[in-house]
Amino acid sequence: MKADCFQSRWKQNLNQSFMKTRFLQIFLFLLLGLGVQAQVTTSSISGKVFDKDGVELIGATVIALHVPSGSEYGVITRIDGKYNINNMNPGGPYVIKVNYLGYAESKAENVYLNLGESSKFDFNLSEESNLMNEILVTGSRSFNANRTGSETVIGSEK
Repeated sequence: MKADCFQSRWKQNLNQSFMKTRFLQIFLFLLLGLGVQAQVTTSSISGKVFDKDGVELIGATVIALHVPSGSEYGVITRIDGKYNINNMNPGGPYVIKVNYLGYAESKAENVYLNLGESSKFDFNLSEESNLMNEILVTGSRSFNANRTGSETVIGSEK
């Protein structure tokens, strides 16, 4: 009788242990399975901007225009000349323009982005000199004995 009781308890403990293990396995499977099912709904672009000698251009402006919606995504290049633009609408067409003072604008047209992927676009800018219009700065000075501090007046014309 004691053996039957011992076997019964042993089977009950084994059964409970098996059920706990099975529950843990199912829980982990569901937890990991749901994490994998996250949906990606955007695209991104990245690349590098440099001059004709291969020198990275720091602070170049990169603008991507999504033509159908008119949405603009912009960024400036980092110290290594690289840029990233995330969370862009997939599809296209896009026009990607790169500007840097003293260099000719470079652009990529009819760019289409794939869902969930990062596309790479490197730009090589060539030097361009532009003659800028002159800037004329004028000023006047007036003295008012009732004032003791400095004063700056900026009118609507300026």
